Amino acid sequence: MAEAAEKRDLSKWMETYRIYVLENGKPPPSVFAFCRLLEIGEEEFFAEFPTLESLEGAIWAERLHHVREMLEADEEYATYPPRQKALAFFYTFLEAIRGQRSWYLARFPRKFPAPDPKTLERFRKSFLEWAEPVAAEEVGEGKLATKLKADKKVAKLLYGHFRAILKYHLEDDSENFESTDAFVEKSSRLFFDLADTRIPESAADFFRFLSGKK
Repeated sequence: MAEAAEKRDLSKWMETYRIYVLENGKPPPSVFAFCRLLEIGEEEFFAEFPTLESLEGAIWAERLHHVREMLEADEEYATYPPRQKALAFFYTFLEAIRGQRSWYLARFPRKFPAPDPKTLERFRKSFLEWAEPVAAEEVGEGKLATKLKADKKVAKLLYGHFRAILKYHLEDDSENFESTDAFVEKSSRLFFDLADTRIPESAADFFRFLSGKK
């Protein structure tokens, strides 16, 4: 019971933070001000998060973790080849954020490609935890160029691809986001097809650049 109550509290903190940002156009000015909103002591906040940035990072990571849980609970998903798993992940995530689109529009980094801000560190880590086994499957099938035969490297490139998808989606003004659906399908096909055809190191460098990491 205590653990469940703790989870509910953190969920309330995240929602309070999210609503504050949407209503004010910026995060609370300090941990003190945020704790006043929640009517809690600062020591309670710092027992969970070192900064407001880390709380925002938890909001991003929570949604991605939820999508991972949904997919991992689907027995059919486990039978998909790597490409299909990637498509399922992308489409499921985009569907999951529709109800909070205003939040993602407000807080997703506008500069792209660029390194992730601190608020996306946990988000990126959770994505890579999902992506590395998928990359390992693709590598195991011998479908990746020699220069890319490293699970972690491929996963990082896939993260750059994912960020490009998010950016496109958040700028999409087509009806029912139909352009996003086409972008996801075509760009994902290109990503894996390039890997199939032994892309040169210059192309690998470009995808690393998109990921914002070396």
